[in-house]
Amino acid sequence: MADYLQRAARHIASKTDVDQAYAMGKAAVELAVKGHNSVMPTVVRASNKPYKWKVGVAELSKVANVEK
Repeated sequence: MADYLQRAARHIASKTDVDQAYAMGKAAVELAVKGHNSVMPTVVRASNKPYKWKVGVAELSKVANVEK
């Protein structure tokens, strides 16, 4: 329960969390406008040190109802 409350607490979100959240929303809209469906934007880690990431795309058939 504590992890849910921590993730839901906007006031303690890191800048990286906020940047990624906005990027995922923006990417989702851009994908929809371009006519893509059955896909979702993803966060792809480009490097660990320094932490860098980029937006990727995953097909829902490869991630929905699948355990990893």
